[in-house]
Amino acid sequence: MLQRTCAHCSKTFLVRPQLPHQAFDTHLHWRMSVHADPAHRWLRGVVHASLVYASPA
Repeated sequence: MLQRTCAHCSKTFLVRPQLPHQAFDTHLHWRMSVHADPAHRWLRGVVHASLVYASPA
């Protein structure tokens, strides 16, 4: 979802991986000084939503 959202903003494109892939854990890290920053909160929300959307049920 994130890559599709950003694809129209730049000259990027989606490529399907040629090799099988396994699930992996994802962690977001940021400085405490930007924890409450609206832009960072928005970005974390977008990343989280894209990962939840892409996760198998």
